[in-house]
Amino acid sequence: MEAAKEKALDGTVGGDLDEMKPPESTENTDGGGVPVTPQPNDVINQAVRKAVDDIETLKAERKNINAQISAIIEDLEAKGINRHSFRYTMRVLEMSEDQRGGLDLSYLLCRQATGMSFQHDWIDETQGE
Repeated sequence: MEAAKEKALDGTVGGDLDEMKPPESTENTDGGGVPVTPQPNDVINQAVRKAVDDIETLKAERKNINAQISAIIEDLEAKGINRHSFRYTMRVLEMSEDQRGGLDLSYLLCRQATGMSFQHDWIDETQGE
């Protein structure tokens, strides 16, 4: 990271700046559909360095959050909850009502079609608890 910053600061990013070609496609245009080619300057250099720092910070935060999530799931596993079932439940919870429509029936049909039976007997045993 520090080496990349040093390169950016001394102007030797990717070779001679005069030889650098603009990107072939970009979403940034001048309003007339012509791509805007960023010019190397202090504003661009600072923006790129800030973006790199911000993204690295977010990745570190994500790593910590993922570790916390894993710890929660491991705790559930210690209580007998299957991690895959819990993650599936979380995915279903994130779906809209329209997306969930028919999900359970489709899941059962897919299990049946692939020869994976559904365990019905434990449901009756736990109903009174």
